[in-house]
Amino acid sequence: MNPAWRDIRVNSTRYGITIVGLMFIQLAAVGMIGFYRGIVRDMLVIVDGIGADFWVVQGDRIGPFAEVSVLPGPLDRRVESVPGVQLARRFIQFPRMIRINDSLMRVGVTGLDYPKDRGHWIPLVAGRAIMAGHHEVIADQLTGLAVGDRVHLGQDDFRVVGISKNQVDLTFDPAIFVTITDALAIGVTTPSEEVLLTRAGRRPGQNYQVSAILVSVSDAGGAMSVQSQISRWPDISIVATEHQKSWIVNEVLGPLRQQILYFVCLLLAVTGTILGLTMHSAVLQKVHFIALIKMLGASDLYIVRFILTQAFAIGIGSFAIALTISWFLFPRFPRSVLVYTSDMIWFFLSLLCVCVLASGSGIRKALQVRAREALG
Repeated sequence: MNPAWRDIRVNSTRYGITIVGLMFIQLAAVGMIGFYRGIVRDMLVIVDGIGADFWVVQGDRIGPFAEVSVLPGPLDRRVESVPGVQLARRFIQFPRMIRINDSLMRVGVTGLDYPKDRGHWIPLVAGRAIMAGHHEVIADQLTGLAVGDRVHLGQDDFRVVGISKNQVDLTFDPAIFVTITDALAIGVTTPSEEVLLTRAGRRPGQNYQVSAILVSVSDAGGAMSVQSQISRWPDISIVATEHQKSWIVNEVLGPLRQQILYFVCLLLAVTGTILGLTMHSAVLQKVHFIALIKMLGASDLYIVRFILTQAFAIGIGSFAIALTISWFLFPRFPRSVLVYTSDMIWFFLSLLCVCVLASGSGIRKALQVRAREALG
């Protein structure tokens, strides 16, 4: 039997406690990486799902996810007249406190440009898309609502027709989807008579404002032409979806990504410190054994392999247990924690480097042992 494995089996309690301790540290590190990935997914879920090529926003603004953007609602007709534009949809999203099951909850009210957009792009776990111009809502499952429930929004009662999954706004509040006409009515406090006039298509409905116009081009080759034409308009800006996503990831989430990276490095440093102390202590207890095998002709490479085998066994064992627990534990968290294979590969390689560095003290001590110490 390999003496490294034999020593682990003989001292299983000590090594087991070390593995469990390192497992919790690595579970925390994996969780922090997954938490960041979950934040990125949640912040981009509507931007990705809505399927627009460009976002037309207020002049000199980046977009509705960066700063306040106000556009006249009828601007979509002007945008849709540009050659190469296949579809132009109005977009608005704002936070609201609503009462659900006798308790207040903050949600992100999102307007769908019905009938151009019925919400078919929204991933549903129950129910259907919006099929009526008023009083229908798609609610995320985080709200606790079910298909058929009634919820009071603004001055009206809405019927829940669909339940979405993982649809949140930029503040991670669950999103609810209504027609843009209903969203505008919810967003302002108006007398009931004015609401009725707005829905009838009279004057009060002509001055409404939205946050952005979503532009879909007819073909990829015409995208640059559409962007060039609209960018010449002095009162608005046009931002590509990829630019919008890049801003969210790099500007909004950039500091958070750096901070999580620092914490993960700190946890790896703690792992290395604990592993280094464990290996150094193990070598001190094996001085006589190391001197004996040196007397029998063992090379320095054999000694190094003996110590590294134990270090890798502890590091890999703790990582395997942490990864297994994460598959069962993280899906139960209230926020998304996503464990990606690519992230775990990089973390695993980093852990192997930590194991090698942590073994340095023990290896140096083992190589200083002389064969004659076996006689003393």
